[in-house]
Amino acid sequence: MRESLERFIDQNREAFDAYSPSADLWDRIAEKSAEVKKDRRRQTIFVLSRTAAAAVVILVATLSWQLFFSKSPVNDEFTAQYSPLDEEVKEAAMYYETEIERKKEMVFNLTASQPAIREGVEMDMAGLDEVLQQLKNDLKDNVANADVLAAMIQNYRLKLDILEQILSYVEKNDSNLENTELHEL
Repeated sequence: MRESLERFIDQNREAFDAYSPSADLWDRIAEKSAEVKKDRRRQTIFVLSRTAAAAVVILVATLSWQLFFSKSPVNDEFTAQYSPLDEEVKEAAMYYETEIERKKEMVFNLTASQPAIREGVEMDMAGLDEVLQQLKNDLKDNVANADVLAAMIQNYRLKLDILEQILSYVEKNDSNLENTELHEL
């Protein structure tokens, strides 16, 4: 069966090569390809924003559970050692805030032509900032400082993780887009 197909193709090669697709066909394929790329970007942005929103919900639920339902005793040595005015706490907060700002700026620079990503990042960061502000208020009230500090660090790390995931995605898509454009030239 396969040999007869190969023989048929060999015998009729000229007939196969006689026809070529019209230029109009290639134009329609290019248009369809551009539409598919736009749809993929929209879907990816949608998925990223939903993922970030889910991460915020999980964080808020975890922090709420830890703050209101956790019955672990407060470690007095830890609380005395780490007061809100302690330099180590300030240094850690400064480090994370600097890293977060640096990553946000990188995301905003890479997505300057995509305002939807910027809006999503700002919305997600605003939600996490509200949680962080509540934690800082709890820290001032001396309410389970060890748990509050751990939750604050978790909040900072979550922000960094979200920004790093977005950066990874944007950088990957930019390199894929550049490769596609080079092949089209």
